[in-house]
Amino acid sequence: HIDGQVVGRVWSFRDITERKLAEQALRESEANFRALFEQVAVGVAQIETTTGRFVKVNRRYSDIIGYTEEEMQRLTFQEITHPDDLPPDLENMDRLHRGEIREFSMEKRLFRKGGAIVWVKLSVSTPWNFGGLAVFHTAVIEDITERKRAEEQLRESEASFRTLFEQAAVGVTRMETSTGRFLEVNRKYCEITGFSREELLQSDFQTIGHPEELAEDLANMARLRSGEIREFTMLKRHVRKDGALVWLELTVSAMWPPGEPPSHHIAVVQDITARRQTELALQRSQASITAIINSVEGIVWEADAQTFRFTFVSPRAERLLGYPVSQWIDEPSFWSDHIHPDDREYAVNFRSQNTKEMRDHEFEYRMHAADGRVVQMRDIVTVVVEQNQAVRLRGLMLDITKQKMLEEHLRQTQKMEAIGQLSGGVAHDLNNLLTVIKGHTGLLRARNQITPEIAEPVLQIDKAADRAANLTRHLLAFSRQQVMQSVVLNLNGMVYSLTKMLRRLLSESIEMVVECVPQPLLIRADEGMVEQVLLNLVVNARDALASTGSLRITTGPVDFAEPAVRSTLHRRPGAFVCLAVSDTGSGIPPEIMPRIFEPFFTTKEIGKGTGLGLASAYGIMQQHGGWIEAESEVGRGTTLRVYFPRLASAVPEMSVEQGNPALRGGHEGILLVEDESAVREVAEMALVGLGYRVFPAPDGMAALQVWDTHRYEIQLLLTDLVMPGGISGRDLALRLRTSAPKLPVIYMSGYSKDLAGGEFPLKEDANFLSKPFDLASLASMVRAGIERGASNSPFGGRPL
Repeated sequence: HIDGQVVGRVWSFRDITERKLAEQALRESEANFRALFEQVAVGVAQIETTTGRFVKVNRRYSDIIGYTEEEMQRLTFQEITHPDDLPPDLENMDRLHRGEIREFSMEKRLFRKGGAIVWVKLSVSTPWNFGGLAVFHTAVIEDITERKRAEEQLRESEASFRTLFEQAAVGVTRMETSTGRFLEVNRKYCEITGFSREELLQSDFQTIGHPEELAEDLANMARLRSGEIREFTMLKRHVRKDGALVWLELTVSAMWPPGEPPSHHIAVVQDITARRQTELALQRSQASITAIINSVEGIVWEADAQTFRFTFVSPRAERLLGYPVSQWIDEPSFWSDHIHPDDREYAVNFRSQNTKEMRDHEFEYRMHAADGRVVQMRDIVTVVVEQNQAVRLRGLMLDITKQKMLEEHLRQTQKMEAIGQLSGGVAHDLNNLLTVIKGHTGLLRARNQITPEIAEPVLQIDKAADRAANLTRHLLAFSRQQVMQSVVLNLNGMVYSLTKMLRRLLSESIEMVVECVPQPLLIRADEGMVEQVLLNLVVNARDALASTGSLRITTGPVDFAEPAVRSTLHRRPGAFVCLAVSDTGSGIPPEIMPRIFEPFFTTKEIGKGTGLGLASAYGIMQQHGGWIEAESEVGRGTTLRVYFPRLASAVPEMSVEQGNPALRGGHEGILLVEDESAVREVAEMALVGLGYRVFPAPDGMAALQVWDTHRYEIQLLLTDLVMPGGISGRDLALRLRTSAPKLPVIYMSGYSKDLAGGEFPLKEDANFLSKPFDLASLASMVRAGIERGASNSPFGGRPL
């Protein structure tokens, strides 16, 4: 402009290429930044410096926190920060605002949407504008929740390791990777290896390693040096300085300097020798527990509390019931399926109710064994409760079949004992009466006072007394109170000697077969009682045969082992002799079988049996330490077997046949002691009639008084065994023999209970006179006793 006039135009050009390029670069940078902002793997947010409100967040930030960007813009960082982490956070933000710092980093906890906590690593910086005022903060977060969780686990692991470190022998060493030379060792490492610190620092791991493991050690070290692995763990052995071997758990970690190969590594060793010993002890303990479980005479089991399906069953199950263990476990309803049908509903309901009430219980039921047997079981059950709910059942099944049989046998035995005591008492009193009856009939005959008119009645009285005496013998045999005089017998010889007599008991239409083993079968027994047993068994078989059939008598040795007697009542391990009588008769019904040994029980018609045959056989076998067994099937016959204890070797003793000698008397003095007046009187009359002088006494005290007055006139003591007054016949004899050691003694009694367990003769000069006795037996016994004994008289046995 000149004088206000435009005289020309001046064009001015400025090169803005760089600016344009800068703007373009800025736009590209912003685009890249935005792309980076959204796609970066960390959370990024802009936060107002004054309020802490979120201005902008990227997608990753939203993912970490769980809020959308819009939701985040309505929040402040204070609202999502854990209260415990907010104070340091606010302090750092305040310092940023004041310009004391331009950035800070920290680890903190944030609340996700929904309330969950997330751990983040937070980095906050403040971009400053040209005016120097902070407009917003830039916050970068990285989700480190997993790392924190891992660190927590690591801390727990380290705490566990430290506990283990304190409780066990743990050694730590630093070694040179290239050579294996020890650079540092701790005290525990020295204790484990037995070497001093100085010795180890002058050595290497190859020196104390086990030679057999050296190649593996060197290979692992080579892999460490090459970088193929960073660490390895192994179990190995070390040779201590004293030559002992220790087991170690070795963990080796390489230490990697930045940018360099590993120069050394850390080895941590734990002495696990004790642990190995504990493991071996545990194995032995487990083996012991297994052995105990396997040795229990019952089935140890475990089952589900809801389904009752077995999860464990001890091997004893197969032995007791015959089913393999796998079947118990594999079949879901094995238990209920194998319970006896009559017990199934009760057993299942009982277990269900007690399990529901979480109550331990015990009950009994029957199960079917694989071989068809019915086994009585007692189940003792523990209910395992967790969180107030029954989850498992543990129990022990016991086979109580034999126990139940024993209980039934005990009840039967108690009944038999009661009957036996009654029978024995009756027989005892009856024997005294029979002694009086037979004594007086004997006196009548001895005095020739029997006229023809009364001869037959006296004979019938005597026969009736004999039959009654035979009845008392049966009663005493049943009650195990019959007097027993044992000798060694060959059972085979005795059976053969009785064959002819037994054959006469049978009709011609009944076949009798006798089969005895060829070798001798030696037993210690009373010959008369054994004959009585055989006779009763044969008569019982004959009556079952009616008019036709066969009867078989057999003998043989039998050896019972422990397993074979477990399920039986009477049998016991040992060597025995079996005498069996079998018939092909009608058999015994099952409901009658338990009563066949009861006295006076018979299925025969009235007047055709006393019911004492098998009862007396039962009692005799018990007296001999044996037993009797019955096996029968209706319509097919019966077998009765008696078992005597078998002698290994002995010389059979021959029984002496008693003749019927003429009555012999004498003039000697006899001390007669008997509390039953009628027996005492008839014995006194008989002895006086034979010429003896008799000094009677009703009891032991009276006998001692008689002895004090007439001791030099008495050459024999004839006494009852059991008497009132506290002095028995045996006590009396002992007292008298203090002054007359060779005084002959004859004991009288009606049953073996009086013998107090002794067998007769008691001594060489003692004899036993069993009631009822006749005049001939009394005369013979007294005469033999006087002649065998030496007189206590200073005049050679002659009366003064």
